[in-house]
Amino acid sequence: MNLQYDESRVDSCYQECLNDARSALQKLKVARDSDPSFAGLNGWVFEQTIKYCLTQELLNQGVKPIITDQPRIQGKKRCDLAIGLIRLEIKVSGLYNTPDKNGEKLAEYRRICEEKGWIYMLFSCRETYEKNRKKYTEVLGEENVFILSCKLGSYSKGEWSRFIERTRALLDSGQNSSAR
Repeated sequence: MNLQYDESRVDSCYQECLNDARSALQKLKVARDSDPSFAGLNGWVFEQTIKYCLTQELLNQGVKPIITDQPRIQGKKRCDLAIGLIRLEIKVSGLYNTPDKNGEKLAEYRRICEEKGWIYMLFSCRETYEKNRKKYTEVLGEENVFILSCKLGSYSKGEWSRFIERTRALLDSGQNSSAR
């Protein structure tokens, strides 16, 4: 499969967009001497980066994805993106609670998604804590967990490709009616 992006290019796109967002926010008259840097900004820019890169990859393969931001899973529970039957949780740097609590939330979201016929996946830019990585794959299955970098300063080669292949396989299998 000929891809436009790999782990390094996705991360570079994210860093470039994050810098652009901070620069744009600094131009606001209310910003004054403040450096706009906060977790919500980082997370939103990373989510949009993944949405953009994923869309570009699929369009290059002749697939027009319909992607929804922040869809409800149940009640107030939301994920970051929906691509047909795929529900995608996106994190810049893993999940921030204790590993046991993370596992409980992931298991609950997976259960809810499966009851509705959806597939729940996790995409993270970085997760350096091995115990968390193991918990994610234990709860969601290796085929539904994608981590670009497991060590600071290095990438997990092939993760982006694996993510695109999994997404495309679900689209092609007919489990995803929102892509044409």
